[in-house]
Amino acid sequence: MSLGSWMNEILIDWGIDPKLANMFDETIIAVLMIGVSIGLDYLCQAIFVGGMRRYTKRAPHQWNTLLMKRKVVHHLIHVLPGILVYFLLPLAFVRGKEILDFSQKICAVYIIAAILFTINGLLLVMLDVYNAKDKQKSLFKRFYEGDYRKFNTIGTGIGLSLVKDLVELHGGSIEVESEEGRGTEFIVTLPVDRSYFKEEQIDEEAVLPVQKTVTYLEEENAENVVAEKPKAHTILVVEDNEELLQLMVRLLKREYNVHTAENGQEAVTVLDNEDIDLIVSDVMMPVMDGIEFCRYVKNKLELSHIPVILLTAKNKEEDRAEAYEVGADAFISKPFNLAVLHARIRNLLKYKERKAHDFKNQLVFEIKELDYTSIDEDFMQRAIDCVNRHLEDSDFDQPQFVEEMGTSKSTLYKKLKSLTGLNTSAFIRNIRLKAACRIMEEKGSSVRVSDLAYAVGFNDPKYFSSCFKKEFGMLPTEYQERFIQS
Repeated sequence: MSLGSWMNEILIDWGIDPKLANMFDETIIAVLMIGVSIGLDYLCQAIFVGGMRRYTKRAPHQWNTLLMKRKVVHHLIHVLPGILVYFLLPLAFVRGKEILDFSQKICAVYIIAAILFTINGLLLVMLDVYNAKDKQKSLFKRFYEGDYRKFNTIGTGIGLSLVKDLVELHGGSIEVESEEGRGTEFIVTLPVDRSYFKEEQIDEEAVLPVQKTVTYLEEENAENVVAEKPKAHTILVVEDNEELLQLMVRLLKREYNVHTAENGQEAVTVLDNEDIDLIVSDVMMPVMDGIEFCRYVKNKLELSHIPVILLTAKNKEEDRAEAYEVGADAFISKPFNLAVLHARIRNLLKYKERKAHDFKNQLVFEIKELDYTSIDEDFMQRAIDCVNRHLEDSDFDQPQFVEEMGTSKSTLYKKLKSLTGLNTSAFIRNIRLKAACRIMEEKGSSVRVSDLAYAVGFNDPKYFSSCFKKEFGMLPTEYQERFIQS
């Protein structure tokens, strides 16, 4: 007996007309089956989903949490009642074949939809796991903040990047293992055996026994004992964020002598006591900000030749324009890659050297072509004019030069050395020799070398010829033959 026939008999026993009972018996059975299936679905949801939810609260694990978040179990459970109804429907619809086929198709669609939702949930879980691992990798990127800002936490995203750089400097590695709801574990591996290092990386005198415990202060003192190669350039780093300041110092001190300050006022004090080749400064600082500090540097004769790189979190065009208006030589937006900062520093220092080389070697030039600041351009023009006024005076020397320029001896030396690469005496000699070239071009090859030497302040023609060849790579007579038409 089918379920429809069984229900038909029950309806007739209840006094319902057989014809009417025959119309609704299978439908009632189908509705009952659907009701039982829905009840079974809710029962399974309560047992399995509720059980998992309680378990994840007690002992949260990443996969359990993700399975709940993406409702993988929820969708999977929906498959059970769909399968049950699909196989019970033939027992209900014995006479209504068309209704049976239609109902089974609906069940099949329901089952397939539940399976697809389950697969989609699993794919989302896998994507979440992948993104979690990707976020873990990004933890060590400089200035990476992730989702932390939503929790109003304080930080710049430098700490872990600094730790990674320090660990790698010592030949080690750092890894992270994290599971949502349980915690995070960082694993730092540092090599201690000499087999992990190249021979040139091992300083026999500085090697300490592995068994010995070395304090931080002992390490600092040990670093000071080891002799370092002299560095060509000195940089001043001005930054009020201690973490970023220390990070830049650690990376820059490999190539440069580095001085630090936490605001513009402290930086001014450093400039008063140290010879600085380049300045890297933050813009937003207390006491004296970067804009005000840069304006101070570029408006002061003793300092205006120093290149300034400004660092700022402000990215608007007006901010960039303001930086260049006060004389900044470069502008870098935060967050920035330290490799970019390295490149800017190297390029600016090379540009300074190239300008100095051009000044020294160019026979005919315009001051404007060398792209000095207005203060430096005025200074250079005054210095050149001063030497030219005393061209024939062989007694014109450094003290007289300093007096007429109205500066101190040290300021004159620093300015000329920075702008031209020449000390005071070498600068005077360079201007005299360029004047000799100009005289030869004006008077032609008829001018004698001895007369030329006396005309530009040299008492000894042989010494003049020697200086001329050293400066321009040829003797005055060769210059006449090559460049002067009779």
